[in-house]
Amino acid sequence: GNQTPFETVRTIAAAITDTSTEPRAFDCGSQCIVHVTANEVRISQS
Repeated sequence: GNQTPFETVRTIAAAITDTSTEPRAFDCGSQCIVHVTANEVRISQS
């Protein structure tokens, strides 16, 4: 269905807690994208 796989959620959680300062984006399906930077987590729909 429209659910995000556990592996994707785990990858996003790891990106939030790691020390990388590079901006990253993760596709969560259903046109949902999670943007992770050193200071911000933003969820957007395309």
